[in-house]
Amino acid sequence: SVMIGAGFSRNAVRRDASRPMPPDWKGLAQALAVRLYPNSDAAHIAETKTALELGSEYAAKEGRPALENFLREQIDDENLLPGKLHTAFFKLPWSEVFTTNYDTLLEKATEDVLVRRFQVIKAKDELIESESPRIVKLHGSVDCTERPLIFTEEDYRTYETANEPLVNLVRQTLIEDRLCLIGFSGKDPNFKKWDGWFRDEYCADADDPRIFLVGAEDFPEPEIAALVKRGIRVLDLRECFPDCDGDVAQLLGKFFEGLLQNPTNSEWKASYFNNWDCQTPEQEVISKIEILGRERVTQPN
Repeated sequence: SVMIGAGFSRNAVRRDASRPMPPDWKGLAQALAVRLYPNSDAAHIAETKTALELGSEYAAKEGRPALENFLREQIDDENLLPGKLHTAFFKLPWSEVFTTNYDTLLEKATEDVLVRRFQVIKAKDELIESESPRIVKLHGSVDCTERPLIFTEEDYRTYETANEPLVNLVRQTLIEDRLCLIGFSGKDPNFKKWDGWFRDEYCADADDPRIFLVGAEDFPEPEIAALVKRGIRVLDLRECFPDCDGDVAQLLGKFFEGLLQNPTNSEWKASYFNNWDCQTPEQEVISKIEILGRERVTQPN
């Protein structure tokens, strides 16, 4: 299973390249500071306050709908398309895909996945009678107005109570499976919040880590030691693929290729029919349907 953070969305393609990419957490904090404190040093305020603090202030001053509209404007989801890494990502047989991202890049990427159909979960009520594989939007989605986007300090404080079914699903996944964290940095508020929850809920074993933080970030040795003690193993892709010169997109691409070439979940491997369309001869279609039928029965997840 995997949990996708905001960093992975940096691999998106823009329909209109003149429009900016969605900001990171620091960029969101600065944008909020500009609106909240127009006559002050926004950069300094963004350094002294977290995005969650500023989000809480914005919701209190302008109202919750205004905060939601601000986030949707900043993300600009309609301008984003999945990139090559999103396609490579979904070639892997993930059992569950959790994400704290608000955008719909993962959902868009599954439109070209022919072998497996992912069910998208945007709210806790949608878990009823759902089955793996799923894309679970832990913090809401820009295209779902029925559920608020998780962004304020109060949202995080009450998250476990308000979203107990979603938290229980993550808990169950940790019991049954390994979890990769991709697109998170050590300073990411989402990583810090979920890391705290893992620490409280999961009995960590440093010798048998169940959570892998995958990326290319410099972690101080004391911080790595603390993560290991909590059962989180840092996988620095720069050490695995030194020929990529630290390029995060290339590193993740190599990582996905390696996982695809070395499956660990039995010897099952899906067949990918990238050129299957309405012009395909009937007998070939029948043959491929038979293959898909066998794989549906043998697929381990």
